[in-house]
Amino acid sequence: MDRHGFAVWALVAGLVIGLVGNLLFYGKEIGLSFPLFVLLLVGAVLLSARVKGASLRWRNLWLLLPLLFFAGMIAVLASPSLLMSNGLAVLALGALGLFYLTSERHVDTDGAMTYLTGVFEASLSTFIVPFFTLADGWGWLRQRGRRRPTALGAVLRGLLLAIPLLLIFALLLSSADAVFGEFLSRFWNLFYIENLEDLIGQGSLVVLLGWAACGAIVYGVTRDSRMSVPEPTGADPFMPETDAPQVTLAQPAAPMGGWKLGLIESGIVLGSVNLLFGTFVLVQFAYFFGGQTNISVEGLTYAEYARRGFFELITVAVIVLGLALLLDSITVRTSPTQHTLFRVLAIVLIGLTTIMLVSAWQRMSLYESEYGFTHLRLYTHLFMLWMGVLFIFFLLSLFRVREHIFSLGILVFLIGYLVTLNVVNPDYTIARLNVERYRAGHTLDFVHLNTLSPDMIPVLVPLYVATSESDPQAHRCAAQVLSGHLQRLDSLRESAGGTWFSANLSRDGAWALLDPIRDELPDYRWDSLYNEDCGGSDYSRDWPD
Repeated sequence: MDRHGFAVWALVAGLVIGLVGNLLFYGKEIGLSFPLFVLLLVGAVLLSARVKGASLRWRNLWLLLPLLFFAGMIAVLASPSLLMSNGLAVLALGALGLFYLTSERHVDTDGAMTYLTGVFEASLSTFIVPFFTLADGWGWLRQRGRRRPTALGAVLRGLLLAIPLLLIFALLLSSADAVFGEFLSRFWNLFYIENLEDLIGQGSLVVLLGWAACGAIVYGVTRDSRMSVPEPTGADPFMPETDAPQVTLAQPAAPMGGWKLGLIESGIVLGSVNLLFGTFVLVQFAYFFGGQTNISVEGLTYAEYARRGFFELITVAVIVLGLALLLDSITVRTSPTQHTLFRVLAIVLIGLTTIMLVSAWQRMSLYESEYGFTHLRLYTHLFMLWMGVLFIFFLLSLFRVREHIFSLGILVFLIGYLVTLNVVNPDYTIARLNVERYRAGHTLDFVHLNTLSPDMIPVLVPLYVATSESDPQAHRCAAQVLSGHLQRLDSLRESAGGTWFSANLSRDGAWALLDPIRDELPDYRWDSLYNEDCGGSDYSRDWPD
């Protein structure tokens, strides 16, 4: 198919996708509609590639797996933060997938800067390309018009020229003469369209979605692989081109204008940091890992001692990773001995930092057992796990296992972290763990539970039933939280119009649990949670006084 014919194909496909998108989204809550739309768009791009005869790079299509996973989770979970994160992940992975769809490059061997450039290029091009596609489509129509001149075509062209002029002159003349203006007003009333604002809104959504779909199809399918972003020579900060042992011991191309350090300078930096970290780790073994609970420093209790520093330790781990990458990039090593010495120092640094991450993990665990679970604490816990994975990729890059291995590690880290959050279901897990603490004798903060999404309803309903006699106060507090969620879910279901396009497994499941006990629940009042003494204490804060 030639360029002009494919332009018409893309414009028609974009229009169809825009109309379907309007059916899926307009006036409805986001739910099952999102993965259906993503599937439609992915199918349209792949089908268009087949129609065009483009050569796909199947090795790069693995990006579709996390993309479809994140799109599907929007119909499963109800957490607003995860809905936003999953949506952004779909957009970023979609842009990256379009960038690599027909490229001769491989996503698993490119550098991190190429990823960023690809996402930016694809995002920008998706909204610019349709302008050229419209021009190509118009050229196709003109060619066919020359082959088959018709009166209808002449009429349409005449109307396109006349209508703007008529509108301008009508506005000017109606302003010049009140009687003529009244006549025009009555004339326009003959063409009055009820719900015009709604029609304009739907038309705008069709154009927006269709425009983006058209741009994605044309950019992804027709992007010339020879136009791929060239890899800057030795400029990827995440994988310096250095010593591949089986080839050479050549020096890494130095960033920052060729600034380099010798092994002596880098060795002093790594050695001194290792000495400091080693001292810190020894203290951890004596006072923290060793279980000494009699902390005398500033009169701190063991729990207070544990809660201090886990965010600082996470910050240290991130800085260490950046420092190791920088030194690996700029350190001049001229012999196998120097390479071995640098690697040993770097491995010791990573090992000590890993122990510090374990310390941070234990601090967080003790902190949570004392003060409860929140989003920040859970997200930080999971972040520490994936930092360990990123350390492994750094070690692989240190030994030059393959080109740009650390850049691939960053991509795996980002995708894996978000996948883990979706699988863990943070709001459900936070509620479950806090309820377990309550059953172990701790206070349960219902005010905090009230801020969570409907994902946590399957945890709270059993608690509400179980405390009807054993703990009347907790029963009343749970009833208020459940009543508030039922009120919000009723409102969402009403605004969604009851269509299955808005289906969301978590929201619908929560409503199914709450609807049978609707008559038991009191009228929801936010301030009653405080009047009933339902929590709000320091233990749910991330930085208690």
